[in-house]
Amino acid sequence: MQASIEYIIAGLTILSILVVAETNMLTLIVHTLTDVQQEVSYGKAEEILDTLLLSPGYPPDWGADSAVPELMGLAVQSSTEEYILDPKKVLRLTEYSDHYIPPATTRSILGLDRGYQFSLRIIPFFIITINNQGNGTYTISVVNYRGVPASNVNVTGYYISIPFRYNATYQIESAITGVDGTCTLTFDYTPNSTLLVCASQLGVESLAAEESNLNLKVKNGYVVESETPIIASVEYSTGALSQLKKDVITKFVKIDGYTYYVDFILWR
Repeated sequence: MQASIEYIIAGLTILSILVVAETNMLTLIVHTLTDVQQEVSYGKAEEILDTLLLSPGYPPDWGADSAVPELMGLAVQSSTEEYILDPKKVLRLTEYSDHYIPPATTRSILGLDRGYQFSLRIIPFFIITINNQGNGTYTISVVNYRGVPASNVNVTGYYISIPFRYNATYQIESAITGVDGTCTLTFDYTPNSTLLVCASQLGVESLAAEESNLNLKVKNGYVVESETPIIASVEYSTGALSQLKKDVITKFVKIDGYTYYVDFILWR
């Protein structure tokens, strides 16, 4: 009798082990299939980003009006170079634009279902902080797109009167950033003036202004009027990143001649 009970217990133990093993195997198979499906899905990330950065969309000049484009693309209408973006189109991805396009609308235009989420970030290669110390003196801080202080960067400041007049004279001063990424520019103080700063190194340039929404830029060493304000940054997302499985693609682009860093994250 005792032996029979032991056999029964042993049999139940073996059966339990087999059930657990089968359950674990099924779970592993499901997880593996899910991972494969996600990898296939995330193969779309670079394709989507290249569509955004290399195509002008349709109509190709959609950034100039208030209509929502039929096809989404941020590239300039006609360019012999790749990754040259139209500032008017980029601005429509910012919430302060009068013709803002919500991220969910862009997701639909790109042909993605609601199960997909994405984040698009566009920031200058050099992030410039302008600190007005008063009496025409400014401390300039420069970090790269990763937030690391940028040393040996050529910083040029254009001290202009507001409102800006094309034929007006203005002061120009230059300096080189130190190991901490900072330098000082000093001008003869003039009331109703503001500062534009260009940071450049090895052909890479970024532009910033003391005041936001100034429709100005620097071209060939001169301040000129621009159709759009300086793009400080773009943070464009359908939602908060909530999944560990994601695909991150990065690129460098130019907007109005200045270099920007782009990262695109796709998840579901």
